[in-house]
Amino acid sequence: MRLRFILIIMLLLTNSMFLFGCTNNNQEKVINESNKSKNTQLEYIRQVSVRENSYFIFNSHDDNPKKIKISFPYRIEDLNIKKASLLLNNKVVSDNVKIIQIHENELTVDIKFIRKFDAVEVVLEDGNNVRLEPGQYYFENFKEDNLNEFEKEILGVNNFHLKFKDGHLLTDIILPQDRNSKIEYLFPSQIRKYASNIGFSHQKIDNNSIKYTLEADISRDILLKNNVNSIIFDIGMIQNYKNHKWFLIKGKVPIETSDFKKYRNTYFSKKTKKARSESIRYAPFYSLISQPDIPYMLVYHIHHPHQEQSQAQVPDAEFPA
Repeated sequence: MRLRFILIIMLLLTNSMFLFGCTNNNQEKVINESNKSKNTQLEYIRQVSVRENSYFIFNSHDDNPKKIKISFPYRIEDLNIKKASLLLNNKVVSDNVKIIQIHENELTVDIKFIRKFDAVEVVLEDGNNVRLEPGQYYFENFKEDNLNEFEKEILGVNNFHLKFKDGHLLTDIILPQDRNSKIEYLFPSQIRKYASNIGFSHQKIDNNSIKYTLEADISRDILLKNNVNSIIFDIGMIQNYKNHKWFLIKGKVPIETSDFKKYRNTYFSKKTKKARSESIRYAPFYSLISQPDIPYMLVYHIHHPHQEQSQAQVPDAEFPA
């Protein structure tokens, strides 16, 4: 009987050791697969070449840090980022920035005003340093008045519409009528040199509302001369209340080759020396448009002013509200 009891105990111990060994092996397999997946992701990140420029307006009433959102063409949420610094030409321009949020392919950080950066160096949880490429980011500074001091004067935005197609920008905004305010528009100066036929008009909708419309043609040179596949820039509407100014709203305009009409490229064949033509469509780096023939469109129906986040410039036009 005693011998039988000893044999049962030995059998139980043997099974436990076997199960423990299997569990360890399974855990090691999961860890190895996870490390392999992460290494593959990091290898992909290092190989990606980003050809995109972003031009944003950095509006603030003081020198305190401001939230900006940095986008990448790959997911970064699973990298376990613990620290981040902004670089320009391999030199740090903003060290150890405060990380607000990491969501899918976007990194939100708090920074003080800088003019530009072209890379983000991050430190991962395991101590490894990784360089992330978001393209070129440019900022222009716009000093606005403190909204807390003019809370009652801020106009509510009833409707904001933004559209870009075939090289033509169309933006309109509907605001309450206010005889003490003027409405102005602003977009980054580096975008302005590619814009032509700029028009800013206003139209009374009813006794209480006015619609302001901004139109402009944007040249395809904005892509060609910058040697990029895509551009994104801010455009904003400003309320000027007795020479006190603030942004009512900002929209982002993404531009890529598919946003322009198909064009013909003429070149000479080496063999025939004759001119040949073909229709060219570049593949965009990434698209904010569901289909090439559908224009990018942004519509806001809101009642809260000062939505969102480049050298301050005098707004290009103004109309009384």
